Amino acid sequence: MDNPAEPKINTENNEGLKGANNTKRHSSKKSPSIQEKLEKEQHEAEIHANRYKQLMKLLTKSQFYSSFLQARASENLKEDEACCEEPKEEVDTAVEEPKRLTALGVLVDAQQPLLLEGAELRDYQITGFKWMKVLYETGMNGILADEMGLGKTIQSIAMICHLYEQGVIGPFLIVGPLSTVPNWMLEFQRFCPQVPVVMYHGSQYEREVVRSEISRCHPLNGSIVYPVVVTSYEVPIKDESYLNRYRWKYIIVDEGHRLKNSNSQLSRSLRNLSSVNRLLLTGTPIQNNLGELWSLLNFLLPDIFDSLDAFQSWLTIKELESCDQEGSAAHVVEQEKKDMILSKLHEILSPFLLRRRKVDVNLLLPPKKEIVIKCPLTTTQLSLYCGILDKSLPSLFPKEEPVIIPDNKDGTKVKRKATLKGKNQSTSSNSMAETSYGGGKIVIENGQQYLMQLKFSAPPYIMLKKIVNHPYLIKMPVLPGSSIMKVDEKLISESGKMVLLESLLARLKVKNHKVVLFSTMTSILDLIECFVEMKEYGYCRLDGSKRLEERKEMIFRFNTEKEIFIFLASTRAGGLGINLCAADTVIIFDSDWNPQADLQAQDRCHRIGQNRPVMVYRLVCPGTIDEDIIVKAHAKRKLEKLIIHKGNFGASTNYSAFSLEELKTILEEKIMSKEIGIGAEADLSEEQWAVLLDRTDLTFTE
Repeated sequence: MDNPAEPKINTENNEGLKGANNTKRHSSKKSPSIQEKLEKEQHEAEIHANRYKQLMKLLTKSQFYSSFLQARASENLKEDEACCEEPKEEVDTAVEEPKRLTALGVLVDAQQPLLLEGAELRDYQITGFKWMKVLYETGMNGILADEMGLGKTIQSIAMICHLYEQGVIGPFLIVGPLSTVPNWMLEFQRFCPQVPVVMYHGSQYEREVVRSEISRCHPLNGSIVYPVVVTSYEVPIKDESYLNRYRWKYIIVDEGHRLKNSNSQLSRSLRNLSSVNRLLLTGTPIQNNLGELWSLLNFLLPDIFDSLDAFQSWLTIKELESCDQEGSAAHVVEQEKKDMILSKLHEILSPFLLRRRKVDVNLLLPPKKEIVIKCPLTTTQLSLYCGILDKSLPSLFPKEEPVIIPDNKDGTKVKRKATLKGKNQSTSSNSMAETSYGGGKIVIENGQQYLMQLKFSAPPYIMLKKIVNHPYLIKMPVLPGSSIMKVDEKLISESGKMVLLESLLARLKVKNHKVVLFSTMTSILDLIECFVEMKEYGYCRLDGSKRLEERKEMIFRFNTEKEIFIFLASTRAGGLGINLCAADTVIIFDSDWNPQADLQAQDRCHRIGQNRPVMVYRLVCPGTIDEDIIVKAHAKRKLEKLIIHKGNFGASTNYSAFSLEELKTILEEKIMSKEIGIGAEADLSEEQWAVLLDRTDLTFTE
C-alpha cells in the first residue's frame, strides 16, 4: 500500500462526525512585507525558468532520437511493402493482408515471425511487434504500455522469435512477478514450442541445478542458441553476480512499474546486469507522480533521462485534486496555453513509449459499468470513528476488568489464525468461528467481552480505514475468557458495508451472477469468509499466502464449477496473472490508494474471453476516509490520462499536439458517473435496488 499523506476527513455526509475535530489554531506570525513578497516571486520565477530550460534540453535530446527512429521506421515500411509486392493483374479494391499457414495449422499474417506458430497476432499486435523491431535495430529501449489484456506477453514473445530468426542467439532474460512466471512458460510452450525456455526459480539448490540449462547451447532451426530465461523479481537480487556473467541480448521486465523507485534493490540489481536492449511491460506507467515515470525511463535510457528535477514537478497530484473546484481547471489550462508543458512532455516521451487502450483496438469486449454504493456507518462505527478523530477512543471502554491475552510459553505473540469448519461448509449463525487474535486487550461492555485492537502508534488513516470496513477489526466480540471471535448476525449488522453486501449478494445469487470480491485487507477477507459460510455460499479465496499450485486449482474451480458463487481476493494478490472470466460482477469492498490496483483487479473479469457485460460495485462510506481515498485516486487517474492517455503514443510517427479542449475535459471530469444511496438511509429503496441491478444498458453483440 502507498503511504499517503495524513487524510483530510470529509464530514459533510455524516452528521455524527461534525464537531469531532473543530478546534482551529490561529497563527500569530506577522504578514510578510512587500519586499519579502517580491523576493519570493522572483525566486519562484527563477526556479520556473531553470526548470523550463532543463525541459527544453530534454526535449532536444528526445527530438534527435525521434527523428532517428522515424527514419528507420520509414525504411522498414518500404522494405515491408517491397516484400509484399506481386505482379499487377486486375485491380482489386478489397485489400487483404497476405496470410500463411504455420506448422501448427494456424493461419497467420505473413509478417508474423515463423517461430510463432501457435497463435495469430492481431493487427495492433503486429504494429507493436514492428515498433519493438525498430527500437532494437536503433539500439533503443522502450516501454510497451498497452492496457492490461491487450497481449503484451505475446508481442514480446513475437519479438524474441524474430531475433532468433535474425541470428541473434541469446540469451534473453524475462523478469516478472512470481504469479506470472508459470503463464510465461505456458505461453512459450503454446505459441512457439521450438524456442528453448528455462524457468530459473526455486531454492538455491534448485537454481544451481537449472544453471546448466542456461549455459548449455540448444538447437533451433539448424543453429545453436542460448535459451530464454524466465525468473521472478526476487532472483536477480539473490543471484545478481551469477546473472551478470552473461551479456543478455534482451532484458524484458514484466509489470515494469515495479521499478518506479529508482533506488529499490530490484532496480539497482537489474541496472547492474549487462544487456544489449531492455523493454518494460506495464499497463500502468504512471501510478502516483511523474517521478515514478522518470524512474522507468531512467532505467531504460539513463543518458537521456538523467535529471529528475527537469521532469518531475511540472504537474502534481495536489494540483489535480483541486481541479473540481471553480477556477482551478482554468488555471491549469492557462498554464498549458502559456508554456505548453504537457505537449512538450508528450513529445519527449513519444519515441520511447507505445500505448494502446481497449477502446482503441476494437477488441469487441462486452461493456463495463461501475456504480458507487454509499453505505452509512453504523452506530458502533460512528462512535469508534469519532473516537479516533478526537483521540478519545480509550475513554469509550471501561477499564475495571482488563484481561491481557497471554503470550505463548516461549514468549512469542499469539499469531492470528483463522480455522474454519472445512472448505465451503456452512456455519450456523449461532456457532463460533475459531478465529483467534493475539496482542489485544479484553474489555467488558454490557456483559459482553470484546477484544480491543488499538494501535495508536500506527498512522491514523489505517485505524480509520479498518473502522469504516468493519468495527470488528478494532473491537471484536469474543467468547467468555478467550480471544475466539463470536460469529452471529452482528457480524453483518455492525458494519454498514456488510449490511449492504448481504442484500446485494442475495439478489445477485437469485439472478445467477458470479461474483469476484476484492479487499485491500486480508483481515476483512477473514470476516467475509465467515459471512459467506454463514450464508452457505460456495466460494474460493486467494491472497498472497497461497502457493502457485493452490492458485491454479482455485481459479480452475471458480471458472468451471457452477456451485462456486463468489471468489474472495486481496486486491494486490488478485490483480495479477489470473483469469476470472466466469464472473460478470466485481465488488470492490474497499478502494486501494493506488487506482491502478483496482483497475487491474477489475480486468481479471473484463478481458479477452469475457462474453457477458461486467458490473462493478464500489462500496463507499460517505463523509469518511473512503471518500478521501477516492478523491486522491481520481487525481492520480487524471495525471495518468494527461500524460499517457492523451499523449498520442501509438506507433505512428506523426505526433499531434495536445489540445486545450482535451485538457479541459480531463480536468473537469467527475469522479464517478453514477452513485446509489445518499449515506443517510440504512436500507436502499426498491427503486434504488432496481437501478443498481439494471444491466439493460449493457447490451453486447459479438
